[in-house]
Amino acid sequence: MLLITFGFPSALFSQSLEGYTICLKMFEECRKIETFYFEMKKTERVNGTIYLTEYYNTKLNYNPFHLYSKKIETGKNPELLYRQDENGNKALINPDGFPWFNLSLDPKGIFMRKNQHHTLFETGYKYALSILEHLFRKYGEEVIQMTTLKQSATINDRECYVIELNNPHFNYINYKVQKNEDVLDIAKKFMLSEYMIVEVNKDVDDYRDVFPGQLISIPYDYSPRLIIAIDKERLIPISLKVYDDKGLYEQLEYMNVTLNPNFSKLDFSEENPNYGF
Repeated sequence: MLLITFGFPSALFSQSLEGYTICLKMFEECRKIETFYFEMKKTERVNGTIYLTEYYNTKLNYNPFHLYSKKIETGKNPELLYRQDENGNKALINPDGFPWFNLSLDPKGIFMRKNQHHTLFETGYKYALSILEHLFRKYGEEVIQMTTLKQSATINDRECYVIELNNPHFNYINYKVQKNEDVLDIAKKFMLSEYMIVEVNKDVDDYRDVFPGQLISIPYDYSPRLIIAIDKERLIPISLKVYDDKGLYEQLEYMNVTLNPNFSKLDFSEENPNYGF
């Protein structure tokens, strides 16, 4: 620990250590979540300059992975239902508009991935926090210096700790594509954003458009800067802002969160009378 504190003001170190400790407690609390209801606001930068803001009501069961999500828009409310090992592992979509019938789509296919940073499998806390946990493991005690506990804030009616993580190691490196690898495999191997990899490689058109021996550019880490707001009472995320070298890359906000609700079979069934399938 002396190596970490050397040359690092004690007051700043105390703040950093407290922020780091709060994050560890957040990881612990989120591991206890088996079922999850929340309302989510998602903002993503697409094609360099476009920001998409979307609102969802979501029910999630982690094991087996079942998901119901209803998009809240003016005029129409499309729905998504996914049940692990059912419907050919395809998502059932009620578009609430044209083409006026339900669709079964591959969650990783082109139609569901269009203008989306993530697949439905990254919904909820576990994927987002796995990125942060990966950085904690990768940089060990150095993460304490990278972490800053900011002033508290009220976000979505919840009193929150606000913690910022600044990663000085973020840059882009060359990577040689290995045999039987695509962009999805590379992103999973290094805990990176697959969308960002495609975006920074102008000769890569989609997640499958790479070949063995090809040199591509990949980020060294997921993000150079993350700001996370953590509910003081429940120690769960309320807001997560992710930046890249160009600015805000994506933001997730969680509202009206219920942890470990007792869902019934109808909650993940197209037969639910409250759904529109």
